[in-house]
Amino acid sequence: MMQRPVVPRTHSRTHSPARRGSTLILVLVMTLSLAGLAVSAILLTSSSSLVQRYYDKEKEYRLYAQAAIARVKSTVQRDTTVTIPSDTAYRALTAVTIADAAGDTNTTIRVNAYAAYTGGTGGTYIPFLTLMAQAYDTLGVRSVQRLDLQSESFSRFGMFVDSFPKTVELEVGQHIHGPVYGNRDWSSSNTSPGPDYYDTVSVVGTVSGKANYHGIAAVESAKRIKWPTTGTPDITLLSTLASAGNLSFTPASGTSGAICAPKPAAGAPGPIDLSGQLAATIATCTANVGYAGSGAAINATRGSRLRFRPVDVNNNGTYDASEGFFEIFDLAAGMDTASLRADLPKTTGSFSNIVTMNQCGLMTTIAGMKEFFPVSRFRELWVQTRVQLSTAPVVTLADATTMGGKADQLPTDAAVNKILSYGNGYSRCFPAGSPYLMLAERYVNAACAIDSSTASTPWGWGAAGATCGAAVQYGGRDTTFTVNARRCSIKDSGVCSAAQFRLGNWKAFGGTNSASPPASVIVAREVPYLWPISSAYNSVSQGVISATAGPLYVSDTLRGYATLYVNGALVLTDDVVYDKDPVDPAAYCRNMLGLISAQSMSIANNALNFPRPDVGPVAFRFLGTPNFTLHATTMALSGSSTVEDSTVALVMSPAITCNGANTSGGCLNQTGGMITKIWQPTHTNAGTGLIRNLMQDPCQDRDANRRPPFFPLTGRYVDYKAYEAYSRTTSTWPMIKTYYSRLRGSNRAVP
Repeated sequence: MMQRPVVPRTHSRTHSPARRGSTLILVLVMTLSLAGLAVSAILLTSSSSLVQRYYDKEKEYRLYAQAAIARVKSTVQRDTTVTIPSDTAYRALTAVTIADAAGDTNTTIRVNAYAAYTGGTGGTYIPFLTLMAQAYDTLGVRSVQRLDLQSESFSRFGMFVDSFPKTVELEVGQHIHGPVYGNRDWSSSNTSPGPDYYDTVSVVGTVSGKANYHGIAAVESAKRIKWPTTGTPDITLLSTLASAGNLSFTPASGTSGAICAPKPAAGAPGPIDLSGQLAATIATCTANVGYAGSGAAINATRGSRLRFRPVDVNNNGTYDASEGFFEIFDLAAGMDTASLRADLPKTTGSFSNIVTMNQCGLMTTIAGMKEFFPVSRFRELWVQTRVQLSTAPVVTLADATTMGGKADQLPTDAAVNKILSYGNGYSRCFPAGSPYLMLAERYVNAACAIDSSTASTPWGWGAAGATCGAAVQYGGRDTTFTVNARRCSIKDSGVCSAAQFRLGNWKAFGGTNSASPPASVIVAREVPYLWPISSAYNSVSQGVISATAGPLYVSDTLRGYATLYVNGALVLTDDVVYDKDPVDPAAYCRNMLGLISAQSMSIANNALNFPRPDVGPVAFRFLGTPNFTLHATTMALSGSSTVEDSTVALVMSPAITCNGANTSGGCLNQTGGMITKIWQPTHTNAGTGLIRNLMQDPCQDRDANRRPPFFPLTGRYVDYKAYEAYSRTTSTWPMIKTYYSRLRGSNRAVP
């Protein structure tokens, strides 16, 4: 077999085209890439540096603005001469340079700074103090910073005393709940156990004496808080707001000859002083029989009283926040403030005193309704018959006969003693003008029609001798409102012994009262004399009331929020209370009252608050109620907060006790702060006066941020929140004012 010869393969080499320059291109690309990266790195580094410098500069402007705020904060907290307006702003710094920590001053950056009150403008909320600062250079404002400070009201203190005389001390037995502050030294009693403190006690000076600090310790060397005066903006604002809200008035004032009338007994010597003036005697009164005489012998002092009065306007069975009012009664010339105060002699009693005769008597409950009968009317048979219908107290025929006893047309001592013997809530007195005094202050003619003529000799309301029938024979009620009260000395038949005289009148409200309560709630003739506290019925009200002079006599029941400022002395004639107890959790922040006096604040030493003697020097009676209840934060700007003539107050036997100590009037139970220029005691070691129990109103807690309307601020602040403002809208003074205006928000209506 033949083999095929092997033929060797022939390979031909194929050469690729030449690639000249590609390496160079690659090198160039790589080089450019690296260069780009390098440039990018340079640019990024440069940009980062610029950004860092920008943020550093921004931070610098912000820090300068914050430094300006810190300077203003220090100023408003320490400089007591600084006054911040309530409706615009205080320019604290203008175009000021600030040195840094090293002491170097940056002349490029300058600052402006401002301060203004912000928040609710209704006055019942404690405002914030908003500080703002601008840091700027030649190119304009670069940073605007804002800091809100929470203000502090004097009303948050349980007790605040600006001056503590060295001769007085805080007496034994007092219980003080709420923060205590003293602008000088503080002296508690040197007698054990001393007063009791249940909250912080801070004083500018030192603390001395014995006291019980319940879980706290007194702090000395505190910073002094600026004390307000009548010229302080916070105080002057009160009169302005009251005037704008139609709630400003001028009390009656001046003196005149006392009006007297013949004694209501044929041939009896001497007249009766109808003014109520306690210092008068029969001998000195004789010269002025029947006239408002020259006043050489007797001078009667006029005055006004204010009573707070809630009215159920919508007749829904409760007092709503808007249903608080007050009324003002002005004494007439020839009448004395003893009648406004329901005052009686502090020594041996005199039943011929016109206050006893016409303003004191017996409160009964007849057919479920309260009816009051004054001493002067019990000699009439219809009164003796009427009071026997009472269910509280129960009056028997024998009792009524005793109460009707008369001697020479005056009541016998036995009759008056019986009328005034029924105890607290029954036997009592009322201040002049009270609706309960209708039987002694409203008179009729012989046809039983109301007679206001001072030229006539009229009859008392309901008198049988004036042909008055059973339909009008009832006692004074809370609805028997008499606009123009009259006075006379009433004889045993119910007729006046001489012509009647003007006692006083209720003052009509001068603004627009839009309240329209139904006749079932209040008689129509009383409505024009209601002064609305709330803006619901007085659209311009800010809740501030102002009396242009004093003294003003105050009492009764508040509903809502109000601050009363008296440009003079303020006297509390009887309890001042809220319609519900402020310590009741269900009534939290329901009501709030501020009472501010340009002078002193005192509790009247009258027959309503302290015992008075009967005919003899041994027997004493309360003709009001023991223990004084006060729901309010009180402030005496230039005087003290105390009790009138507490050293001459009579002591009951057995004595009334308060916190284990004997006292003539019992306890002074105040819910709300007691703020006073000068400390004065309210009771003595001899057992006279009232012993204080002070309780901070729960609504005055800092977290509640509430106060009586426009109650003065202390000038102290606490940091609340910090912000950065948008410089484009806050770069000029007009813009700053607009910004502050927005922060003040809407005007919250007075509750």
